[in-house]
Amino acid sequence: MDEDELFRLAKAGNGRALGALIQPRYGGLVRAAQEIVKNEEVALEIAQESCARIMQYLPQLETAADFGVLLTTINLNRARNAYDFGQDKKRPRIPADKLDLLPNRDPTAEESAITGELMERLKAASAKLDPRKRRAFELRHVEGKMPQEIAKEMGLRPTQVYELLREARNELAAMLDPAGSRDIRREPQERERP
Repeated sequence: MDEDELFRLAKAGNGRALGALIQPRYGGLVRAAQEIVKNEEVALEIAQESCARIMQYLPQLETAADFGVLLTTINLNRARNAYDFGQDKKRPRIPADKLDLLPNRDPTAEESAITGELMERLKAASAKLDPRKRRAFELRHVEGKMPQEIAKEMGLRPTQVYELLREARNELAAMLDPAGSRDIRREPQERERP
């Protein structure tokens, strides 16, 4: 069964199909979160919470690719929030099992509309990318693969992958916001830390 069929079933409420959509992405979600928060336990919780949170957006999504982009975005935002919280010296450090990473509320109608509009714009813009840039972008931001994995899969050097990702992000930024686009050199989580 292909991803689009799994997505259709998941959207209709099939839990097994949802699990099958999440399963190939889960390792990438954990790795991305751990790269940011530097704590395996917290990273696992972030990935689990991201998978739970995506369910509330299923009715608004149209494709498996939309699902992957939004799941990755939720995961990265959760990880950044947890990291920022841990860096705030004014607040006491809270153990991972006590940290409520997800507010307990449904999105407002306005938030839902904005999310749907952004997904449509991103989908249309990514279709205009060069096929190699689009594939590198999808592997990184939809499937959650690390640049070294992408390099191996695409038969490139890691530096070439970084360049493709940078160019893809810059082109997408220009297409999505021509007046405010800027050169995005790199994302910190893409570089290996010494």
